[in-house]
This record gives sequence, structure tokens and C-alpha cells, in this order.
Amino acid sequence: QTERIKSHGPAGNGSCSRSIWIVRSETCACSARSAAIAKPTAETSAAVVMEMVESGPPSGFHWVEFCSGVVEVRLAALMAARAAGERADRELVARIEHAVGVLKELSGQFLHVVPRVDLSLGLLAANQGQIARARRFLARAGADARRAHLDFDDARCTLLLESLSKTPDVSELNRAAAV
Repeated sequence: QTERIKSHGPAGNGSCSRSIWIVRSETCACSARSAAIAKPTAETSAAVVMEMVESGPPSGFHWVEFCSGVVEVRLAALMAARAAGERADRELVARIEHAVGVLKELSGQFLHVVPRVDLSLGLLAANQGQIARARRFLARAGADARRAHLDFDDARCTLLLESLSKTPDVSELNRAAAV
């Protein structure tokens, strides 16, 4: 799949900047297609991104952001399917789990994504109806985000945790929404 897009983008012979252009373009395409509910083409772009992310050691933090974007797009596809009353696609769940595993490996080098690993696992568990497990992952992700002063990730975790609560804490929702 990567060969398919090598003829596009800035001139070059596989340089780092060319690779970044390709993976950034595919990540953007993946996100846009996901938002447009163009699942097959979003997954095609997601697969290209994952192939590139896994092809070698990351050259910078942006690679982990691209991987994180794929996890988000795949989770969005799973959530959309569930909202439509469809059964979870086992292959999609496996691809999500794999991408989260890659994200976890990269989080050792790029600490700002540590909370996203558990946040992603929490979303996956929630979509599988495992609410107690989801709450544990989200609580741990929120604690990691607070320790690292990652306010946006902390707010996301808070909003998700409160959305799973039978009695949401309005003050916590307001605090998170303010971020």
C-alpha cells in the first residue's frame, strides 16, 4: 500500500520529509473519511499509516501522533457500528487492539501518549459493554494525564468517566468542559 502512494507528494527519494508527508496525508485522509462514515477508505488509509509507523523506529513524536490518530479513527468506527445496532466486527477489534499495542510500545519513548493507551482501552471496553473495566482504564488514564499535566487528556478522561456514571458529577463535567 505504501508503494501506491510513493508517486505523490513532495519530490524526493523516500526521504524522511517525504515519509512524513505521506503518513500525514494518509492520517488526514483516514480521519476525514472516518468523519464522513466512509469506513472502507478510512480503513485503507489507517492500514497505510500503521504500515509506515511500524516500518521502523519513529523519527519523532509525530509518528506516535499518527498511530494515535489511527486508534481514534478505528474506535470511532466501532462506536458508530455499535450506535447503529451492529455487532462488533472482530477484525476491527483486533486491529484496534494491535494499534493500541503499538501505541503502548511507543509510549515508553513518548510519555505524552501514556494516558491515551488506557483511554483507548477504556473506550474499547465500554463499547464491549465492560463498564467496570472501562472505568478502571479511564481512571488510570486520567491519573496519568494529571501527573503529566496533560489537561486535555485529563478532561477527556473525566468526560468519559462521568458519561459512564449513573450519577455524573456536574462540577467535574464543568471543570472538564472548561478545558
